[in-house]
Amino acid sequence: MGIVGLPNIGKSTFFNLMCNMSVAAENYPFCTIDPTDARVPVPDDRFDWLVDHFKPKSEVPAVLSTTDIAGLVKGAAEGKGLGNAFLSHIAAVDGIFHLCRGFPGEKVGHVEGSVDPVRDLEIIHRELLLKDIAALRAYIVKHARNVGRNLGGKTAKAEFMVCVKALNWVLHGEFTGSADEWAAGLMDVSKKAAAAAVEEADAEAEGEEAEAKPLGRDIRAAPWAAEDIDTVNKFQLLTAKPMVYLINLSMKQYTSQKCKWIAPVKEFIKARGCGEKLVPFSAAFEQKFVEMGPTAERDSWLKEVGVKTMIPKIIKAGYKALHLVHFFTCGADEVKAWTVRANSTAPKAAGVIHTDFEKGFICAEVQKYSDLHELGSEAAVKSAGKLRTEGKTYVVEDADIMFFKFNV
Repeated sequence: MGIVGLPNIGKSTFFNLMCNMSVAAENYPFCTIDPTDARVPVPDDRFDWLVDHFKPKSEVPAVLSTTDIAGLVKGAAEGKGLGNAFLSHIAAVDGIFHLCRGFPGEKVGHVEGSVDPVRDLEIIHRELLLKDIAALRAYIVKHARNVGRNLGGKTAKAEFMVCVKALNWVLHGEFTGSADEWAAGLMDVSKKAAAAAVEEADAEAEGEEAEAKPLGRDIRAAPWAAEDIDTVNKFQLLTAKPMVYLINLSMKQYTSQKCKWIAPVKEFIKARGCGEKLVPFSAAFEQKFVEMGPTAERDSWLKEVGVKTMIPKIIKAGYKALHLVHFFTCGADEVKAWTVRANSTAPKAAGVIHTDFEKGFICAEVQKYSDLHELGSEAAVKSAGKLRTEGKTYVVEDADIMFFKFNV
């Protein structure tokens, strides 16, 4: 997950809090030029219980890879504020923590001159759309004539038309219309003429850009057919990436649970049509929470303010947004959480441990965490008939405890 937002909104501070690192977090734009990466443990009470139960020599939790990306500014898609480099950093991650600023205060300047998280979200949203538009235009111009000559066959033509659909979606928020009308013509003209046709077709959108009006919609909000999804993923479009929205509040706003920006930010997110959630938090609160340490004083303070740390919830939200789950392997030597994509089959899960496990997969012995937790031992789980043997078609469920049998 990449942490994305405007400068001076608390991205690096948030990153530091997530992974207990100390990267530069000064009060000026582009403080973080190169992205900083870390692997953050995913909080999981089930893993903690298994460690306590097996008391292994080694314990390895699930982790979420997180990247602190330098702040974007308006015009980033055109290269402003080192925008091209920063957008390429976003392209390298699988999902986005989209962070905005809700806290007031003159001590920390704002690149836009005032605090308005909805405006800030719109700026970033627009820059991501513009970058996708540029990428899709370039693909269409490059491949139009060859597709028109049927050089790539049906596969190339199908991929080209998915690209046309995607461009029309990010420009206009629909699959049909101008893009479909000129796409067929592009297939029969020169590369130079194709480029001119693309620019002419987008003239109306360019006018909207000058007036800062909305463009189309995010790629991930489109009603893609199942057979088109793999093709869409090939383009690595920025607005196809799953998002978790975060708003950084002041200590006072967070502890009082009062901030005028929460409702309008939720409306902004709802309008995107992707079903994503907002997680409010306070970097100032989280910093004090970390500095106090696990003490009775901190417990008393938490009881007094009536709120809790949100960092575990944010990490879990990022993990879930990427459609990740984990299974466990357990024993006296090691308890380890292994991360796989949701809906992975048992052989795929075995391959995460070692490729030979997948190649020579025979079966998997599976017990549910809930059964082991309730019954207290593997012997009791087996006696209750709840230790199962599963084959190649078994779909791994979150928190399965697995033992693989294979032959290579």
